[in-house]
Amino acid sequence: MPPQRKYTWDAENRLAAVEPTVPVEDDVQLKFTYDYLGRRVQKRVFRWDTGTSDWNTTAETDLRFVYDGWNVILVLDGLNRGWLETGGECWS
Repeated sequence: MPPQRKYTWDAENRLAAVEPTVPVEDDVQLKFTYDYLGRRVQKRVFRWDTGTSDWNTTAETDLRFVYDGWNVILVLDGLNRGWLETGGECWS
């Protein structure tokens, strides 16, 4: 049986977080941030810390999404490891 998940939605009915209902070692929590147009601009991943029985406060993954209209054109690493991928033509 797959683990049960808790889904959290914000006031605009957008997915804000996903986490297991009963976290165990190596489980992850996902948190999402949106801009004023409702586009997802950030995705953060936090790992469960069995030592403190709580979620780590520092994200192990932090993705930032750059848009041209509604199209994602660039995915940046928010932990300063550079860009990860482009979604199409990038103009300099």
